[in-house]
Amino acid sequence: MTILSISTILTDLRGTVEMNGENYEFELTAKHYGAFLSIIINWLSFFAFRHLFKYVFTLTLIFGLINLINFTALQTISAVAFDKHQLGLQPTIFLISILTYIINFKRANEILYDIFGPTPEQANKNAQRRQTEQIDKFKDRYSKFSDEQLNGILTENKFVPEALQAAQQLLTERQKT
Repeated sequence: MTILSISTILTDLRGTVEMNGENYEFELTAKHYGAFLSIIINWLSFFAFRHLFKYVFTLTLIFGLINLINFTALQTISAVAFDKHQLGLQPTIFLISILTYIINFKRANEILYDIFGPTPEQANKNAQRRQTEQIDKFKDRYSKFSDEQLNGILTENKFVPEALQAAQQLLTERQKT
């Protein structure tokens, strides 16, 4: 983004911008000044307030993405329409956002999971539900197995814990009847 902003400043110093072989007058806008300010704030937060940098950088990406600030000399917008609503996105900042996500994939997913993920209680309930579903699938699969085959599963101990629990539950149920 700093490089894009430097390019924009150089374009301003030239005073013109070329589009389709024609030169046009160029002047900085409030969006450009906002981008320059955000670059300064990002650099300050990176070197002086490192613990705030990820939040400042994320906010800068969001502001750039939704066209509140503009890092490039020309404002390029790709629109995405939802029914009557239209959202204009800057493709350059979108690509920078994707690149940032790819570079910080593991940490970004941890942060997103912390923000949008389930509570610890809900996570435990989900894990128990998935385990119960897996045990039920193995019970269905092993329902036609003989007691000797089920005992073989338990003694070999080569199966996943859910398979072992399913075999044990089936043997217990058969002994009760």
